[in-house]
Amino acid sequence: MRQVFTVPLIIILLLGNATFAFPEEGLQSHGILISLDDALKSALKEHDGIQLLHVRREKEAALEKYAKKANWPKLRSNVYGAAVTQTEPGVLFWTNEIAITVFDGWKARSESRIHALKQNEIELQVKSENQKIQFEVRQIYIQILAEREMTLLAQDWLKESRKIFRSFKELYEKELITKREVYHAEALYKAAQYELINHKEAMDYGVTLMRDILKLSENIQLQLEPLMEITRAKRDFSQFEKNPIYEAAKIRLQEKEEEQKIARSGLFPQISVLNRYRIAKDSFLDQNRYEFGLEGKWNIWDFGQTNELVKAKKFEALEVKLQSRIEIKEFEERIKKMQGQAVVEWKKIQSEKSVFKEKKEAYENEKTKLIVNEAGRVQVFEAYQDYLKARIHYIQSLSDFRILQAQLDSMKEGFAV
Repeated sequence: MRQVFTVPLIIILLLGNATFAFPEEGLQSHGILISLDDALKSALKEHDGIQLLHVRREKEAALEKYAKKANWPKLRSNVYGAAVTQTEPGVLFWTNEIAITVFDGWKARSESRIHALKQNEIELQVKSENQKIQFEVRQIYIQILAEREMTLLAQDWLKESRKIFRSFKELYEKELITKREVYHAEALYKAAQYELINHKEAMDYGVTLMRDILKLSENIQLQLEPLMEITRAKRDFSQFEKNPIYEAAKIRLQEKEEEQKIARSGLFPQISVLNRYRIAKDSFLDQNRYEFGLEGKWNIWDFGQTNELVKAKKFEALEVKLQSRIEIKEFEERIKKMQGQAVVEWKKIQSEKSVFKEKKEAYENEKTKLIVNEAGRVQVFEAYQDYLKARIHYIQSLSDFRILQAQLDSMKEGFAV
């Protein structure tokens, strides 16, 4: 039976068919109800890591504009005046000029491109961080629902074991059974208590962790989306080719190539066009004149210093290329390993499902024997306990597979670590 319920936590989009069914008692709606899309957008917008990336992107955008304007016309004014002892009224040198750099060895263009590439790299990081956060929430969400289902099972387990324990205590007081049988019933009861506390605490921790990650106030609640449908694991690497790790590697290499060009610009002359008006007054000089011409600067010989810098930048580019190749190889090997693990987990689910069915059938048989007085109540409860344990293991296997599937999905176009 499929049911929809609400609890005070936020879940990311998880579409598909529900496979767990939960009763609704004790889950009363209260507080502000918002959509999953709005809640997720708000959570991602307020995330410190994503905000930091946005700040870095704006910084690089400003630096790109700064680099582009390096060769724009510049109006400069330089004035010097002083009183002197031998002449009246003193000296004055005043120069106003407009300068335009017409050639700088393509340095400004490369600097601008570097900052543009860094913005693209940050965009990939934002995308990757979004996917990472969504996976973290998705993982917690899957665990919460699994622990909730197992908590409900443990509640039934505890309820039945309490009945057995109380009835055995009464039988012992009437001297109808031995103390050893009472201890056995008590052990079953304590085991059920442990299972309930274990899964309840795990569920509560998951809820608390999710609320903390998504910064939810106590008066906010969402309608839970059903769990995604599990599908048979396949070994297909082509779906991961859009992961940002490949584009980021290209961008980092392009940045290093532009840095080489900046270093190489030191081998070229820098030429500017000047439009200058000069005023000069001194004891031997009284001059007002207009000047128009070229100004050149050229580092003709520096004992090979610039060439060594260019060489170092070439090695940096090679270093980035090799490092990216190593990271991509590790990423691809990890994907293949996870896909293999998914195949194993899928087989485990089928195995746990078979055990679950077998234990359920054994429990039904023991109940039938109880009716015809061929089995005792403890035997029936032990069969029931084995059945619940098998069901819990099956639910845990489903949860583990869903988490692995969610991680693989997030790595198709998202984070690579």
